[in-house]
Amino acid sequence: MMEAISFGIPVMATNVGGCNEIVNESTGFLIEKDFDPKIVAQKIGSFKDSAMNSNMARKDVRRFWKERFEVNKNFKIFLERIIN
Repeated sequence: MMEAISFGIPVMATNVGGCNEIVNESTGFLIEKDFDPKIVAQKIGSFKDSAMNSNMARKDVRRFWKERFEVNKNFKIFLERIIN
């Protein structure tokens, strides 16, 4: 998931563990752990004509990753926290 959004690719994931930190309405589709396969089929089927399937949405997915997960930014914040 992280690699996909770093390239601006929307993702779908189940709402388990930390998935909801990566997948949300800005980056794709978050579905419940005990999902109905019909829901997944519907999400996949509707993706083609959705706003998520656009260059602007892909730029937004990439921006979300860059703001929250890009290593150079996060590593600097991590170092500041453990040093201070």
